[in-house]
Amino acid sequence: FSKKLKNKPGNITPASALTNLGVDAEHQFVFQSIMDLSKNFNLDITWRYVDDLPSTQFRTEVESYFNLDTRLAWNFKQLEISLVGQNLLKKQHVEIGNYIPRSIYGKVIWRY
Repeated sequence: FSKKLKNKPGNITPASALTNLGVDAEHQFVFQSIMDLSKNFNLDITWRYVDDLPSTQFRTEVESYFNLDTRLAWNFKQLEISLVGQNLLKKQHVEIGNYIPRSIYGKVIWRY
């Protein structure tokens, strides 16, 4: 699958820029599991792969990567307390020129 981007009338974006903007990872896949462990506990796991992206005039090459996100939540009436981990497989990785760090955080939600 390839994209063929064109300018709309009046748009002055150079054709070379349009060619580079249409470059996406050739292969991507996601495995996701959303589980209710019990009445009050949920466990979500997302594992993904993104193929490499070649360098263009707008970005450097991005290497392919695997990553893992998890979420464990406890629910009681209107209260939800969760622990989330994102990008757990590496300390950081590159996505379209930006470094994305591993993160682990807690979250509290009160629904009224």
